[in-house]
Amino acid sequence: MQTLDIKQAAAFLRMHPVTVQSKAKAGEIPGAKPGKSWVFIEEDLVEYIRSQYTINGKRIAVPNGETQCSLKETKSGITNLRLVEKQYTDLLAPLINPKPRK
Repeated sequence: MQTLDIKQAAAFLRMHPVTVQSKAKAGEIPGAKPGKSWVFIEEDLVEYIRSQYTINGKRIAVPNGETQCSLKETKSGITNLRLVEKQYTDLLAPLINPKPRK
């Protein structure tokens, strides 16, 4: 398990350290301040990022203990989001079978 300080966490999240500190204080980003410094667990930050995924403006739910999406880094640096088949189908259903307008 790897821990990060606030500067490392900010770099990992691609945020300013002050923003990370503010979000951690507010409980929006998982972190702890056991002493004078903030400490973040890398795995928790990965889960935080996954919780922010959206498709068509809808947030993708990733329940605890279940991996419904994952990131795959390619050699070109492009990241692909892979969804489980059911979730993907559920998200596309309104587009494939739109409800009739009244």
